[in-house]
Amino acid sequence: VGWQEERRGYNVTVGTTGRALRVEALRVSRPGLDLSGDLQCDVHVQREGWKGYVSSGAVAGTTGQAKRLEAVRMKLTGELGERYDLWYRVHAQGAGWMAWAPEGERAGTEGLATRLEAVQVALVPQGGAAPSGAQGFSRAFVSGPGTVRYAAGSSGWVSNGAQLSSEGLANLRVSASSQVPGGAALAVHVAKSGWLGAVGDGQPAGGGAQVQAVRISLGGECPRLLSVWYRGYVKGVGWMGWARDGAEAGSVGVGRPLTALQVVVQSRNNEAPGSTEHPLYTAHEAQSLSDANAQQLRLVNAAKVTPWPGSGLCGAWVHDVYANAGFGRYYGNACNLYDDYCTSSNLSDLKVGMIIAVRTHPHTTAGSIWGHVGMYIGDDKVMQSVGTGVTTESLKSWMDYYGATCTPKWGWNGNARAA
Repeated sequence: VGWQEERRGYNVTVGTTGRALRVEALRVSRPGLDLSGDLQCDVHVQREGWKGYVSSGAVAGTTGQAKRLEAVRMKLTGELGERYDLWYRVHAQGAGWMAWAPEGERAGTEGLATRLEAVQVALVPQGGAAPSGAQGFSRAFVSGPGTVRYAAGSSGWVSNGAQLSSEGLANLRVSASSQVPGGAALAVHVAKSGWLGAVGDGQPAGGGAQVQAVRISLGGECPRLLSVWYRGYVKGVGWMGWARDGAEAGSVGVGRPLTALQVVVQSRNNEAPGSTEHPLYTAHEAQSLSDANAQQLRLVNAAKVTPWPGSGLCGAWVHDVYANAGFGRYYGNACNLYDDYCTSSNLSDLKVGMIIAVRTHPHTTAGSIWGHVGMYIGDDKVMQSVGTGVTTESLKSWMDYYGATCTPKWGWNGNARAA
């Protein structure tokens, strides 16, 4: 758009609304009254901060640099300031029209990467009523996203992205405070009961049960300017991806509690604190048998006919399966296979025919040294060679049992991709 036409009057609006366009500069001139004094303007510029007051008619801000204004403040001097009061407000990204600010006070946002889209300025006789007008936000100025705190059980509060760690996050509490009215709401998923109703800011959730997943949201006016991000550490799996504003994070349907949590409140316009892949771990994300291709089905059929090689030879069995299915013969114990070929712990990466392994487990002496390996055959089932023969069990029970001390991972044996 560039420079708009000058607008004059005792109550004027410049900029645009509903077009998602940033204001980059302002030029404000004193009223044409036979009084001494000046109308001065200061602006907060993206990545530069407050620039300092400029006199009537001077440019406040930047042009040609694609930098947004985020806040303004103005003041009257001399006889103008003695006879009139100056009011102004901004239309900010997400917030809409914010409240009116009196001269010298800040209007807009700071530290939220939020663009200013329009400015309204009003001059009223000193002591007169503040201007009116449709208002979408209760505050004239907001600085920074504020603080989010969270605690579990009898542990102390941690804040702003710090790791809250516990064997099970029972009686979890989340509280958010900022210049924006609202606070936080928390819902948790626990074993047997599933999702429980949300509790208010700072209140304990879960009734003493170990928390498996969370949904955290901000209330009041917060969602206009702020987002809450959170991620959980699922026992035996690891850190999941970041979830946002009421989405589910943690694990559901696999019997695994959260043992750590991180929560961050930041501007809605900021990027996620980290990866957003796979925030929720479930028992139904692995590939189903019906989606397997011909090569994968060969592996499943080979698993069903490959004989038991003997006790302690779980690695030899998966090598025999791959060889019998025409994928070549590979060598190495379960620990070797875990290190060499098992690259993911995200269920959505688990395909029919992949090996699934741990490099150690506590249930046998051999397992503590050499680990254990099986093969995923689809529909949440794993086949394996154990001390008594070739068996089939559910993916969930396999991971619960063998994942006690090592995060299970999966991949293609010998990197022989079948899908």
